Amino acid sequence: MAAPRRCLRSRGPVTARRRFRDTVWAGHGWVVLLTAAGLCAAVGQPGGAQEQLARLDVLKEAWNVARTIPSLSQRATALADVGLALQPVEPDQAVQALNEAAFAAANVPAQVDQALTLQAVARRIEKVDPKRANSLYQTAVTSAEKCPFPAQRSLIYTEVALSRAATAKEAAAALIQKAAEQARAVPELSARVGALRDVSKAYEQFDRPIAAQLFDEAVNAARQAPPGAERDLALAELAGFAASRSVQQAMDIASGIADAAAKSEALGDMVRAIAAKEPVQALELALSIPDVPTRVAALADLSFAAGPQMPDVANSAAEEATKAADSIPADDAGNEARAEAAAAWAPIDVTRALATARKIADAYFVDVALSRIALFLVGSDLDRALSVTQEIEREVLQSEALCTVVPRLAERDPQRAHELALKIRARSRRVEALLAIAANLK
Repeated sequence: MAAPRRCLRSRGPVTARRRFRDTVWAGHGWVVLLTAAGLCAAVGQPGGAQEQLARLDVLKEAWNVARTIPSLSQRATALADVGLALQPVEPDQAVQALNEAAFAAANVPAQVDQALTLQAVARRIEKVDPKRANSLYQTAVTSAEKCPFPAQRSLIYTEVALSRAATAKEAAAALIQKAAEQARAVPELSARVGALRDVSKAYEQFDRPIAAQLFDEAVNAARQAPPGAERDLALAELAGFAASRSVQQAMDIASGIADAAAKSEALGDMVRAIAAKEPVQALELALSIPDVPTRVAALADLSFAAGPQMPDVANSAAEEATKAADSIPADDAGNEARAEAAAAWAPIDVTRALATARKIADAYFVDVALSRIALFLVGSDLDRALSVTQEIEREVLQSEALCTVVPRLAERDPQRAHELALKIRARSRRVEALLAIAANLK
């Protein structure tokens, strides 16, 4: 099982990866405060005199929320998703929602963001409105040609090519070729390495030998750079990327990294890349990570990936994560690592995971650990996931957990799921939850 996303607070450059922060992001909007008592009521037994939810009503509710998303890019994709959901129920209103999505995408201010949004909307609606999708794709490509930097043009061409690969193979192949040309023209080293890496990955759908050639170009460019942080970071990104295809190639790339923090990040990415397929080798790699917080994060991810299928590996990963986390002083870095280590026990012993989480000195990181444990439980024990979510005190972390809990709950209890969906802070995520609920209604 893939590791649930972590909710971590920033604590400097040499740390585990941060997925979420305890801040109010743009697009959240007003939300009812999710108190423990309120959530208790929401996840308790359904009340008596509640109105029966209707699919169309929930879709219209999602539509209204989508219209209020401040980010035009997020608004456009949310409206496109609403339009698709409305198509079998109210075709005329679906057209209106798709019109609003196209209008929002066309008005995204930054050129590169506008092109990527047009592409995202086109990809969503291609099956129900191929003519409009084709027009949006063409507009996205035109926008790419106006972008001043080759890295931006390469990114847009790549995304459009991937979206069109199944339905317009020749056009997509021409675009991915243009993406490669633009990637090679990027003057700044780390940006060029990243562009070549991304195009290489995309090219695997079109021509594997060229994909391998582009990746080799990226590696050579990184190796030829002067020693220093830029070179090490570029090699670290490439090593993590290569691991899913060849651990030996990834190790060869990582051997050229001098900085311990960059090497730790590379090894951590390599662990995640092979954790599901080669858990024993992943454990060996994780234990070799020099930076302790990064090692703890990689071991926790390995535990989630190994899970019930490889309990011995998962148990070893959790034990090593706990031991490493306990060696760090109880500051932000140490408490963050303890949150990771506590969550690492969830695939093996949920009771121990929860007990370990509750012992963390910093209440914020107690919530971090509980949130990740709840996300893991969604796939195996939804009732317990709801119960753990109830314990999370910080609204942002609780809301993130609900984003995963609500769609699963909708499958068996749309009414309760709806009550909880209204507590989700991020409006774009609330739309996703409401659409999941609507899909389970008549």
